[in-house]
Amino acid sequence: MRMSAAVIAITICLSAHGAVNYLPDRDLLWVTDYPAELPCTPGLLARVDAAFGWGKVQYDEASDTCTIGCSLWVGRNDGSDTWFQVGSPECPAETLIVRGDLRVHPTYLSTDNGEDWRRGNLSSNRLTVGVKDDPSVRARLLIDNSDRAGYVLIVGGPSGYSSESNGGELCVYHSTIAPLGEVRIGEKAAGSNSMPMGGQKLIELIDATVSDVAGLAFGRNMAAATFEGVRFERCGGAVHGTYMQTMTGCTFADCGSAIVGSSRFDIVLRDCTFVGNERNWTLLYKPLIAIDCDIDSLDKGSYSAERGTFFIAKRHVVVQVVDAQGKPVKGAEVRASTPQAPPATEHDLGQAVTDAAGRTPGRDATGALVLSEVLLRAPAEEGGDPRQIDYSYTIEVRAGDRSGRLDDFTPRESWQEVTIEVQ
Repeated sequence: MRMSAAVIAITICLSAHGAVNYLPDRDLLWVTDYPAELPCTPGLLARVDAAFGWGKVQYDEASDTCTIGCSLWVGRNDGSDTWFQVGSPECPAETLIVRGDLRVHPTYLSTDNGEDWRRGNLSSNRLTVGVKDDPSVRARLLIDNSDRAGYVLIVGGPSGYSSESNGGELCVYHSTIAPLGEVRIGEKAAGSNSMPMGGQKLIELIDATVSDVAGLAFGRNMAAATFEGVRFERCGGAVHGTYMQTMTGCTFADCGSAIVGSSRFDIVLRDCTFVGNERNWTLLYKPLIAIDCDIDSLDKGSYSAERGTFFIAKRHVVVQVVDAQGKPVKGAEVRASTPQAPPATEHDLGQAVTDAAGRTPGRDATGALVLSEVLLRAPAEEGGDPRQIDYSYTIEVRAGDRSGRLDDFTPRESWQEVTIEVQ
């Protein structure tokens, strides 16, 4: 039987599990059936390429740099598991360069798999860059988009942006996603710049850097996402998530829109930094609660008046209680109150007890005071300034028959310390 070049795939099976296909008509390497305990790696891919003479993969062992001269796909939606690993203790500075699209294939496609498959499917297609428990592994994934062909990293559905096709996974630990050279990931010669992401099963970025992405860096329809210590630099948009909930210790620098809000959950930011962005946040459906965040300007945000979205900043505070001689008072009861009724009070804590040093709980201790600083909502009139409330607290202290208080207190710095004398 004759077959056209469009459907011929050159295949190598390295064991009972694991296959690499080269599809000449699509200039595509397709890696499938590598389970978590035996993931495919850039080095392995280079050896397969050399064995079959495709000439698509080069590996420089001196620098641990693998260059793929075509698109790369990871996994299928057939119930198999496919894991691809970049970086290891043996290759702690490994770099993968892809001159084409890198797609983590969904495990579910609405056109191929029914609803029963989506509910019962436990398979995983995962791209991992770095090693979670080994910060010494600092790997890099670089997309070579130097000819402005719009090459992207896609995780999930057929175009990367559909909840009807989902199941791709991306994990980046202590490592970097960036372009090779100065042309941003996803940038095209003429318009429609983007890096489509969506329909994911898992996104986990810890101590990672994502830089120079045209359009959105991480898109909507995330079933589960972890962002801890991530630095987003010069991205058209850093994070846009339907199911996004919490981000900790992240930095958003010089982006177009740092955050485009969730439609399912309140967004909670802890210890995050915003600097140099054109817009720090766009809240379309749900509010944003920023706890101990460093924000260059509160004026760079937008809000949906129709859905009642808002931004509120909250900060930890430490109160030191002393007597008339300046000695610490142990066991003093501290209570902070405001008549202004801030929202999202589930994140506030207005009562605490001092320790032997006369202080309420500090960093890394449970029971620390958390007070609201400022609230921003949509402007009352179209084109006007956002409505703003600055919160003012009365902090009362009682130690036996002695008492003290501080009036008109607004937290302006995280872990700000104030001293109250009891008499």
